[in-house]
Amino acid sequence: MKNRGSLIELICATCGAPMTAAENPLECREGHTWKIVDSIPRLVEGENHSSAAFGLQWRTFRKTQLDSYTGVPLSYERGRCCLGESVYKSLHGSDPYRVLEAGCGAGRFTEILLKAPHAHVFSVDSSDAVDANQLNFPQNDRHRIFQADVVKLPFSPYQFDLVFCSARLNTPLLRRRLLPSYTSKSGRVARWCLTTITWASGVLRDSARRFSDCS
Repeated sequence: MKNRGSLIELICATCGAPMTAAENPLECREGHTWKIVDSIPRLVEGENHSSAAFGLQWRTFRKTQLDSYTGVPLSYERGRCCLGESVYKSLHGSDPYRVLEAGCGAGRFTEILLKAPHAHVFSVDSSDAVDANQLNFPQNDRHRIFQADVVKLPFSPYQFDLVFCSARLNTPLLRRRLLPSYTSKSGRVARWCLTTITWASGVLRDSARRFSDCS
């Protein structure tokens, strides 16, 4: 029987209706279907040339930013700083901890999150970088990968203990309302933006003007 951390409720990326079929293709009760290709649900519509370019980049240089490849703990240090010590300790606690990783890329921070022994990481990216992520960190009971748009995530609200975002967030709506809506009541949002970091409890708040300037 799967434990609490690995269970998640999926919804349709088009209409928000619950998924009624867990096989390939995924199907919602309104009849929208989504293919699963190479074990990754593909919940994106049409072809995005920008996303394709990012995907090609990360497939070609899929290990470039991994600490395990470079031997330099840069991602670990940035990730831990982004989380803050309190959230970092909770992540590494003894209870299952569900993490939504928005904008996972090839897995720079996936690697750091999966080092927490009880973390269940749901990695999402809109580009084909998800294929590079899977090559670096194959899916298992603690790691699942989805190709989806960050503004149309296929998850019901309030399911995650942590939302970790290393993607560029272009609007206050994304920063302050959308991503926080996926956390549980006691959940956290951690956002890394270029070289500037902030996190807050429950609702993501810009703690200083410089955070809104960089995103």
